[in-house]
Amino acid sequence: MKLGNPPTPASAINKGALAGILLLVIFAMLWGNYLFVKANPGGNDFVPLYLGPRMYFLHGWSPYGEQTGQAIQELIFGRAATGAEDRHSYVYPLYASYLFLPFALIPEYSLARAAWMTLLEILTLGLTFVSLRQVKWRPAFWLMPILLVFSLLWYHGLRSIINGNAVVLTAFLLGAGLLSLQHERDKLAGIFLALATIKPNLVLIPLLFITVWSISRKRWTLLAWMAASMLILALSGLVLIPDWPLQNLAAIARYPQYTSELTLGETFETWWPLTGPLLHWGLIALLTILLLFEWKAVWEKTETHFLWTISLTLTISQWLDIPTNPGNFNLLFLPLMVVFAALSKRWGRRGELLTLTSLFLLFLGLWGLFLTTIEYTASQPSQNPLMFIPLPLFLLIALYAVRAWVVSGYE
Repeated sequence: MKLGNPPTPASAINKGALAGILLLVIFAMLWGNYLFVKANPGGNDFVPLYLGPRMYFLHGWSPYGEQTGQAIQELIFGRAATGAEDRHSYVYPLYASYLFLPFALIPEYSLARAAWMTLLEILTLGLTFVSLRQVKWRPAFWLMPILLVFSLLWYHGLRSIINGNAVVLTAFLLGAGLLSLQHERDKLAGIFLALATIKPNLVLIPLLFITVWSISRKRWTLLAWMAASMLILALSGLVLIPDWPLQNLAAIARYPQYTSELTLGETFETWWPLTGPLLHWGLIALLTILLLFEWKAVWEKTETHFLWTISLTLTISQWLDIPTNPGNFNLLFLPLMVVFAALSKRWGRRGELLTLTSLFLLFLGLWGLFLTTIEYTASQPSQNPLMFIPLPLFLLIALYAVRAWVVSGYE
């Protein structure tokens, strides 16, 4: 039986050289991030990810307890939070700490943050390639490096990396799950999608849609593996802290009392006390009806139609009444690629030039809006609630502009 030709010495040397180059690049990224971290204290989103698991596995303190919360605030402020300051705390499911633990065990916070930033940068680039594979688009040779640089430096990407936001990991896990689903690797998809629940508020509605669509397509293996994976993750936490779900729920219930995270509807009520409530609930009703209509339209439909609808679902879910903030909008990178792929496949070079123009305007527009509306707090520069609007609004308009092409398979 012929088993194939063994690797030649030359190919082995080439692979070894490539691995060496990759290691050098990663080390250079780590060193650069470390120098940045030493010169720029912060990373407030990473602090709970670092101290929550660290305090439990090294000291036996509950990640949701008062002692851990005090330690988190002292690392951020140098003291306990006071007044209207965000009382940063660990509000993630206990099983999320498994993914954060390798970084939490690094004794020096600056090095741990630099390592975490390096991982987020790698995952951001990985998300770009995963998204491109999902939309089956190979950008022109001159456009590809621009897309990669954009993914790292646009407002919703760079801010997530600097702050250490776990949304980057969530977005990658969700993207990997959707890519596996697309290739009918339903067991692997179920595992990835279950792991994406480390930030459950961000994936609750998308996972509900995936469940509905999977039922329509009789993808029982996907549903079984997703449910089983989530159950195993939850039960494994019970071995460590038997009442962790109750502690987690209590932490989540306290969270809105001191966090700057809002919803777009609540922002309307803050801006316009009289008409804001009407706009708030009118928006929720309109978006919910629109979403249900599109979910019905995709029932039993093809993967191409599914891809457009999951992109719409991700976009609309940012404006529904689930607490979030624009710092989590890195989750919307896939919808961007759906739009740009449609433009390129429909109009060729003109579509690529339109994509380039859109990237340029999004980059300058989002950063410009942030810098001109920035609000300074005691802990770090804070984004204005106006940042809730531009990207989801752009995507809502753009997704419907390309809807017919995408759901028909770009025909």
